[in-house]
This record gives sequence, C-alpha cells and structure tokens, in this order.
Amino acid sequence: MADVMTGLKILYRHDPDGDVCAEHDVIYAGADADKDDLTEDETEQLDEAGWFWDDDNASWAVFV
Repeated sequence: MADVMTGLKILYRHDPDGDVCAEHDVIYAGADADKDDLTEDETEQLDEAGWFWDDDNASWAVFV
C-alpha cells in the first residue's frame, strides 16, 4: 500500500481533481499530472514505488 500511496500523494499535488481508476491489476491516476511537470525527485520517487507513465492511457500507472 505504501508504494500506491506514495504515487497518489505526488500525483495529487499536480492534479487534485484528477480521476483514479483500476482495471484488472493496474491502478491509473494523474492523467493531468503531465510527466514533464514533475520534479526529478518526484519522478524518481514514482519510479522507486513502481509507478510508470502509460502512453496507451495517457496517465500514470502502477501494478497491484
């Protein structure tokens, strides 16, 4: 849960009104939190927590 929360906290700062959805074993969030707007530290934290940019859904994603 900590990895999911890490990502959601970061993405919430950039997209507080954003949507979250889950399909099968993936959570998608932060579609409006453009990956270029995140700091290098935030991007590293997302990566360390297993989050990645999903081009197909144009949002951040993490497997659960």
